[in-house]
Amino acid sequence: MRKLRTTADLVAAKGWTEERIRTEVRKGLITRMVHGVYGAGPDLPSELDRVRATALATVGVCDAVGSGHLHRFDGVERWRPHVLVSGPSSGKRPYVRRVKALPTNIVDVGQVHCLSASDALRELASVLDDIHWEQALEFCLRKKLVPIAEIAQWRHPRIRRVLRVRGGLLVPPTESLLETRTVQLMRRDPSIPVPV
Repeated sequence: MRKLRTTADLVAAKGWTEERIRTEVRKGLITRMVHGVYGAGPDLPSELDRVRATALATVGVCDAVGSGHLHRFDGVERWRPHVLVSGPSSGKRPYVRRVKALPTNIVDVGQVHCLSASDALRELASVLDDIHWEQALEFCLRKKLVPIAEIAQWRHPRIRRVLRVRGGLLVPPTESLLETRTVQLMRRDPSIPVPV
């Protein structure tokens, strides 16, 4: 992940002036991600770079989708991430959603605040469809990011449905996204032979 620096950070830590920042941008040594945040190198910012920069600029928390992207969950690529901000913070920036209170169980990933892996996975049940939530679940089980005992206590209808189709939590996780997709495909089409 590309290193991000705020304007205040560049001025305080490196002693740069606004003119020096503009010069570094022209030379391609840094790139403006969003207003007040710069990334190392000349590459154009990705959507995730912009979300991270927005979270850094607003001191916000990445939502479940953004947290899933940062934790590198499978199955969240199609959904657009957001940054949660509270109270008087502006909700007018792109990628920002204002909430009454920010989540409290947060971790730092990629220089920004995001939901813990277990909170992100639980909240993604309200955002993703069954296929993609199962892919995220398999990733978390494979990487041991979320305790099985905690998942067993969740009562969201999508979680219960996916666990029932999956065969429960005692079934070992798949070894890769490809294997997860293969299992999902075999479930939908019973004519596909089971590999030996």
